[in-house]
Amino acid sequence: MILITGGCGYVGTALSSLLMRRGEEFRILDNLSGCSPLNLLFLNHVEFVWGDVRKPDDLKLAMKDVDIVVHLAAKLPTAPGMIDGMDGDVESVNYSGTKNVLEGDFGFFKLYEGNDYDKDILLNDLGEDFRGMELSIKPYPCCRMTHAS
Repeated sequence: MILITGGCGYVGTALSSLLMRRGEEFRILDNLSGCSPLNLLFLNHVEFVWGDVRKPDDLKLAMKDVDIVVHLAAKLPTAPGMIDGMDGDVESVNYSGTKNVLEGDFGFFKLYEGNDYDKDILLNDLGEDFRGMELSIKPYPCCRMTHAS
């Protein structure tokens, strides 16, 4: 079983669509904040857990019997200057949420950043419907926060 955090966001919806076409078994954890209603049309075809990566109990429920976690839940700064001030939600989702995912009940993990993938391979795999993503692959790693623990 694959878990996609943020599976109803822009990138999460593209990945969910790809996994559905491949016939993969997967589950989505999302709090549905900031996603387009069009991104929800496929939800009746997948297992969905309404929850938040900032809440360990939500993650524990979503991670039950999961072999792979694709962590896409993120909050991007939407206004100029937000990166400097880092609004509370941006910090709590991107830092605390990611920390909670990494501390999940797994024996091991491998962390991939969005820029670890060859974008041409990814886009070719997704097909023509997602060619518009080409310009949007890089912002996710650029907006991620890093903190020393």
